[in-house]
Amino acid sequence: MGLDAARYLVEEGGAMAVGTDNLSFEAFPSEVPDDYVPLHTCWRSRTIMELIALDGLSRDKVYEFAFIGGPLKIRGGDAAPLRPVVLPLK
Repeated sequence: MGLDAARYLVEEGGAMAVGTDNLSFEAFPSEVPDDYVPLHTCWRSRTIMELIALDGLSRDKVYEFAFIGGPLKIRGGDAAPLRPVVLPLK
């Protein structure tokens, strides 16, 4: 994802979280020469989830759902493994 798309999701879409099924949410090489991870900087007050297994939802054609993510409590950490729970809305 590029920086313009990330800003759009925040400013126009009101997104509070994003998730991907790949290792890197960032576009490489960085679009901002002095910032190695500008999307993480742009999204610092929001949630970025990487390596989410989405194939089951896709297989079951679940497109709308409530997502609950319970991270481990890690004192002083800036990331944590997540136990996801998905509740289909339809």
